Amino acid sequence: MIREHERDETGAVASRLDVGSLSRLDVNQFYGIEIGEFPARIAEVALWMMDHLMNNELSLEFGQSYARIPLKQSPHIRCADALEMDWEDLLPAEDCSFVFGNPPFGGAKFQSTEQRAQVRRIAALGGSGGTLDYVTAWFITAGEYIGKSGPPGERARIGFVATNSITQGEQVAQLWPILFGRCGLEIAYAHRTFAWGSDARGMAHVHVVIIGLDDREGAPGVRRLFSYDDAKGDPHESGHCGALAVSVRRRWVGGCAHDGTRGKQSHQRDGEDDYRLQTHRQWPHFVLSTQEREALVEPSLRRNPSCVLS
Repeated sequence: MIREHERDETGAVASRLDVGSLSRLDVNQFYGIEIGEFPARIAEVALWMMDHLMNNELSLEFGQSYARIPLKQSPHIRCADALEMDWEDLLPAEDCSFVFGNPPFGGAKFQSTEQRAQVRRIAALGGSGGTLDYVTAWFITAGEYIGKSGPPGERARIGFVATNSITQGEQVAQLWPILFGRCGLEIAYAHRTFAWGSDARGMAHVHVVIIGLDDREGAPGVRRLFSYDDAKGDPHESGHCGALAVSVRRRWVGGCAHDGTRGKQSHQRDGEDDYRLQTHRQWPHFVLSTQEREALVEPSLRRNPSCVLS
């Protein structure tokens, strides 16, 4: 991409480019929060290593040797609990361009008392506090953070790896009205479920999604969706995305309006359809008994014996 950018009007690339002037991203432009002291230091070293590797790639591409040695810049990694500190104490939102990462996962039933209290405080769902995964607290916090980063349409962008449970079942009705309504976000791109693994000893293999979010005014016209025929394989672009990473844009999610309120429909903009996505707990009449299932399936089986509905 750099080579194409540096071509002159004749299509030729200057024979002696100053490669150092092309390497414009340095480690001091990265800010992070890590709860553990040792992982925080590992993150710093990893950024230095990746910077060095990318500079080597740049050197090979243009035939010049370039390295930032001795090291003059350092990443800004704060050792703290990201859900307890004000992110603007680390980096003012107006100076942020992207918020991305792989926040910790943890289902509602597996959270500690402290973690459960954090999710309840941040989501502010009231009542029993919902059943949100621990990772959702980062989505909400990031959404509120970028809301301070500039005027609509010019705000920072979000990209997180998360457990696929946040796009399934009852969590949809709890999380997405907050992101769409309270935070004013829209899905910019998404990767459907794939297997996230590691060669590290004792590392859990989980199924995750990747979700990118923009503020509503800055969201792209085409929301790219990537799917996986094989959860351990490569993705292919498969359409556009919505709250459940399917090819529709929804005005309603779980009985909540786009403004995050319940039981009251907000004004509908032209071209938007209303959809209600609920779990069996909230819409029990959508759940079939064994007898009802058989009555539904049997006619199809008579017409097509190979048809099986599970």
